[in-house]
This record gives sequence, structure tokens and C-alpha cells, in this order.
Amino acid sequence: MVKKMEIIFSLEIQFKMRQYNKKGVSVMVGYVLLIAVAVVMGTIVYQTLKTYVPIDPPMCPSEVSAFIKSYECGENRDIEVSVQNNGKFNLAGYYIHISNIEDSEIATFDLSPNVISGGIGAGGAVMFVTSSDNAISPGETVTTTFNLEGFEGEITLIEVIPARFQEIEGRQTFVSCGDAKVQEKISGCIIPDCVDSDGGSMINLAGTCYNSLGTYEDECVGTSSIREYICNVNNLCVSNQITCVPPGTFTCSDEPGYCRAMAA
Repeated sequence: MVKKMEIIFSLEIQFKMRQYNKKGVSVMVGYVLLIAVAVVMGTIVYQTLKTYVPIDPPMCPSEVSAFIKSYECGENRDIEVSVQNNGKFNLAGYYIHISNIEDSEIATFDLSPNVISGGIGAGGAVMFVTSSDNAISPGETVTTTFNLEGFEGEITLIEVIPARFQEIEGRQTFVSCGDAKVQEKISGCIIPDCVDSDGGSMINLAGTCYNSLGTYEDECVGTSSIREYICNVNNLCVSNQITCVPPGTFTCSDEPGYCRAMAA
């Protein structure tokens, strides 16, 4: 009887072990399938994403070069910068930044949106053509004037990075030539907080007020009054409306506005 019970007990153990073994195999198969699916999905994602990321970043030829030939700080919150192409390849433009921090190694204030003359501000760069062309020949100097709206203090550093159009995969692409970056530390270029070109409330003289917030021209209000901009004690451009006198003899006209004698 005892022997029979031992046989039955042994059979039950073997049955349970077979069940556990089957369950263990099932779990392992699940893990293997999960890993295989993850590998396949990862491969698909990698193959898809790598088509969006260039293998090599666009580069300029090593002989691209430029330098800051001269600069001049104007009296009306502006700066004129001359950049010369002293490399072996034509350029399309350049990136330009300035700083007001003493001993700064990085210039962060972008001047490209503040072009007054001598170029076109586009895409964070100063360009000299509207087409995909490298118009600045080796040895050529380009001079651009910028207003300093939004900038305060003294200019301590000018940074220029030349740029050109490069053919990449059959298309002309605008490329920053970072390896050719040039910097010039300067001093004495102190930008006034506020400037009134006509020296105050001079209603018979056309004027413009410049401060860090913007540029404001004297303007006519109707035909007999002028909105005259001046600098206040807080170095801000403020306006007063003033009547041209004597009435009937003087009128406001032209751009920017000023009071002038009426024709007889």
C-alpha cells in the first residue's frame, strides 16, 4: 500500500514538473519574440531617421576667409562695418554679432536685422544678392551700416562669420563657414542712450530721435502742427505736438515733418 502511494506521489510530481517546464518554455519564447520585435522595430526606425539626418554637415572650402577691415561708430546710434573677402572663394554674405561685455569671448547680439544700407538682412545673415549667387569676389570689400536698436552700452567685440552658397545634393544651400570666423575686440565705441538729430524742439528743422527702443522721425499732424520727438531725462524718445506759427503763414510738410513758410 505504501509503495503504491509512493508511485502515485511520484507521478503527480512528474506531472507538475512537466507543467512547470512547459510554462517556463512559454515564458522564454515570449521573451525571445519580444526581443526580436524590438530589434526589427529599431532597425526600421533607424533606417527611416537616418534619411533625415545628413551624414556629413555642409562645409565650406578651407580657403574661405574674411576679415574686419574697418568699423566706425556713428553719432546717431549706428555702426558702419567694412568686411573684406581675403580668401580664394567668392562669398554671398556673412553673419555678424556684437557684444557689450568687457573681455567677452562670444558676441551674442545679432546685427543682421538692423541693416540700414549696404546689404540685406535675411535668415540671420547679411547678404548682398537676392539669388543663390556668391557675389563677393576675392579681394572685394563690402561696407554695411547698421542701426543699434535694442543694444545698449559700449561695443567691445565684433564677430563675423563668412557664408556662401554651396551645391549639396544638386541644390544651392546657404552655408555658414564657421571655421573662418573672425573676431575683433574694440574700445571707445560707446553708444549714446538717446540722440535727437535736430537738437531738441526745433520745429523748423526736420529731425529724428534715436534710442534703444527704436527710431522716430518728426511728423506732421494735419497741415498746421508737428509731432516733434525729443530725448527726455530717462533717455527715451518722447513727442510733443506743436502748432506751426504763425498760423496761416507756416505749414507742416515733407518727410520727416517740419514747419516751413507757406509760398506767397
